[in-house]
Amino acid sequence: VLSNPSVCEDGNGGCYVAFSSNTISSHPIICQHLDSNGAILWGKQGKLITNTFPSQYYQAYPSLVNDNGKGVFITFYDNNNQSPNPGLYAQRLNFKGAKQWGNYGSVIELAADIRQPIAISDGKNGIAVAWTNYGITGFNYQLRMNRLNHNGELQFTGGSEKINTIEGIGFGPFFRLILSKKKNYIIVWTSDAFSTTKVFSQKIDPLGNFLWGSSEIKVRDTTSESDYPDILSDGTDGAYYVWLDARKVNVALGIFAQHITSNGI
Repeated sequence: VLSNPSVCEDGNGGCYVAFSSNTISSHPIICQHLDSNGAILWGKQGKLITNTFPSQYYQAYPSLVNDNGKGVFITFYDNNNQSPNPGLYAQRLNFKGAKQWGNYGSVIELAADIRQPIAISDGKNGIAVAWTNYGITGFNYQLRMNRLNHNGELQFTGGSEKINTIEGIGFGPFFRLILSKKKNYIIVWTSDAFSTTKVFSQKIDPLGNFLWGSSEIKVRDTTSESDYPDILSDGTDGAYYVWLDARKVNVALGIFAQHITSNGI
């Protein structure tokens, strides 16, 4: 059984693909490189993302980012119950598939229940990563974020930043992360932990500081359900938003849009 496929361009007309392989004992993540004709470049078996078999244990949620045509960044969750502990990791492979950040990769966050990591280019030769991390009570997840430079070193000096400050985000939240023109990061997410689903957003600078106030902006806060937001840079330092919305009476669902400017208006 194969699962969790992820893909990104390689900057040279081809692509990288990563997936969880349950056909191998310990369920590792495999990465493969294809050229513009679909030819496999890293052998029939591809590349194991961490150290050699069998140290991987139930890896999941790969997310890929092109390394400026020179290789690929990959983030993933590893449920390894031995050293170096369960958590969110990152690895960088060069164009030939050789690991650049050691056998295990770089630790982003150690925790037993991390879900849905999303990695994007950080605009500074590294990556920005967002993920959900299980909280203390109920289905109360935290949305967290950090950056890694090209050497795999974390860049938020105070550690990973908790993005949702108003309320928990529930089980299986939906979120998107983009890079703005001024190389800040705008993130949108849903919150459904304690009430009807709402849509929130925040802008974060490269050091992890909030740029739209100490609390997130309410893109859509209502008694009717709002869900599945998507986001696009507006070409400056703001963003366009779309989402599924149930505000209309006697209408099952609609699609609504909003524009939030660079200063959060």
